[in-house]
Amino acid sequence: MKRPLIVKIAADRNSSNQQGGVWHRRRGRTHASVLRGSQLAAHDMASTTTSAKRSRKNRAVLTSGPGGPWSATAPRRIRTGYQGEDERGWESWCRHLAKRRVRPLAKLFKGRHPALFWALPAETPIDEAEKVIDLVRRPRAADRDTAGLDNAVVCWLSRADVAPADFGFALECLAWCWALPELSEHVGEHTWWQLYGRLVTLASAEARPDDPLAESLLHVELPTMCAYLFPEVAESERLVDAAHRALDRCASPAADREPLVHGSRLEELRALVACWTRTRVVSHLMRRSPWDDSTLREYARLVEHALRLTRPDRRQVFTESDSPRWMPQLLKAAIGELDHAKTRRLAQLVIEGGKGADTARRRAPRTSFELESGGLAVLRANWQRRSPQLAVNYAQSQLFTELTLGKQCLWSGPAELEVRFDGQTLTARQPWEQICWESDDDIEYLELELRLSEDITVQRLMALGREDGFLFLADAVLGVRPGKFEYRAALPLGQDVSFLGEQETREGTIEGPKEVRARVLPLALGEWRCGPTSGSLEMRDGRLELTQEAVGCRLFAPLFVDLNRRRMRDEVTWRQLTVGQDRVAVPRDEAVGYRVQIGRSQWLLYRSLSAATIRTVLGKNLLNELLIGRFGAGGQVDALLEIEG
Repeated sequence: MKRPLIVKIAADRNSSNQQGGVWHRRRGRTHASVLRGSQLAAHDMASTTTSAKRSRKNRAVLTSGPGGPWSATAPRRIRTGYQGEDERGWESWCRHLAKRRVRPLAKLFKGRHPALFWALPAETPIDEAEKVIDLVRRPRAADRDTAGLDNAVVCWLSRADVAPADFGFALECLAWCWALPELSEHVGEHTWWQLYGRLVTLASAEARPDDPLAESLLHVELPTMCAYLFPEVAESERLVDAAHRALDRCASPAADREPLVHGSRLEELRALVACWTRTRVVSHLMRRSPWDDSTLREYARLVEHALRLTRPDRRQVFTESDSPRWMPQLLKAAIGELDHAKTRRLAQLVIEGGKGADTARRRAPRTSFELESGGLAVLRANWQRRSPQLAVNYAQSQLFTELTLGKQCLWSGPAELEVRFDGQTLTARQPWEQICWESDDDIEYLELELRLSEDITVQRLMALGREDGFLFLADAVLGVRPGKFEYRAALPLGQDVSFLGEQETREGTIEGPKEVRARVLPLALGEWRCGPTSGSLEMRDGRLELTQEAVGCRLFAPLFVDLNRRRMRDEVTWRQLTVGQDRVAVPRDEAVGYRVQIGRSQWLLYRSLSAATIRTVLGKNLLNELLIGRFGAGGQVDALLEIEG
């Protein structure tokens, strides 16, 4: 039996490149495909068993559409349809968008609220973006105003030329990108491709906004969404590369840029997590992903910090009492994309209130953290929902603190500080700076420093007793020459929270709507109101305000806050101790000591304000700058925290 002769039409390589002929191999059969309006210049018959090598460069040039060259995933009817002057190309493109298997983003991120609006900061301008999303989410095509849609796109395109590249504009760009597949049925061809081209230009622009959130939305999420929704356009490959470069910039910021997690942009943290999560979910569905190991590690850190900066009621720290909680859809998507055991455990502890934390303490992550580069810290006793938690934001010139007990926020906002020296109000020369951070099983400790004019420094001490259930707050005002100090500090109390001072003594209680939540002791003031003092602790204009005066080189202003609900009815007392050095009493502008007793519990607190040297308090020799200790059953002092000078 004779072997059949396999033949094909062979065109001269040069003439085919010039006239538009290109060879294809499909399903093992060799054939010639000629684009519309092109003819072969020459051909002959020849026997062969191989096809001509196809040129990717020539194919990209010859199969261009309004959005640029088509990719290999674009159907042949679209590539060829756009070579003529009729409307077959646009009609084929619209039919293809309606029937293809690319999942719409609205179905990819299911939920009552659009995923584009996950965890938005307060007062975010989203009216325009909501209008676009609403156009896409309408159930019947007849409800859409085609002329209005076309006009809305044209108006937005004209406004996009002068709009600032901020967070609100980035949301609008993403909303139009989400709507593009369905808009093909309701706007004209020219308008549709003009909108697509503008979004691609914005996504791949080299200009970088100063805002990391706006940059992530415009140059990470937007190019990723465009590449996912329209893989038929060869531009998608370049968009993935652009998203990769932007991810590298965000994950590894330059020395002149702030890190992703920073106290000055805390209100944008969860929105940034939402942006990266949406991008990660879509990247998983694409063949090419711009996520490498370093980017995934940065994403994990971003999610973990966002979880840690959460109140026990699942709201973000330093937000209003009615602010949104963690959205279940966002948290589920973020944890699912990470596939990280530590992050899953952390999310469980934060959201579920530490169920099983005592039995799995060895596996549980640390309750407290401090991020010096971002000016943020959280001091927390344990993972139980009723655990006290102190959040600190010192990234700006103004110090912010927040104390919560379960769902009750005792205070939150700027910690006001005013220091006058010899009648002159001192001003800050630089922001707060962290000088000490200690975290162990007994105590969480953070110390910050602020340099003022007249060579005066303020060192703020914050210590949270994990097992003892107290918070020790103090300011050490350190000068270089003697004078008169006037000190005032205020904490903004939370909603439905008030401070009630005792009638005979100078301590008071912080009370919520239902019960007493904490007891505050001004240790530097005399215990009894009938005795002399040079200061006060009271509530003024919704703030808990402490004032003190002193003459000398230094001043120490401490507050002892008892947070143990079981001790709220116990008797309380405190004493200012005499500090000795070489059998001589030390002035109070050199070292101070206090003894606090609440019920059966007693503590010793000591702070050296001058150079640390051997001193004696209650018969105990000390060579420390700071000591926080607990009295044991036998009267000995067990050190919870010791800081050397």
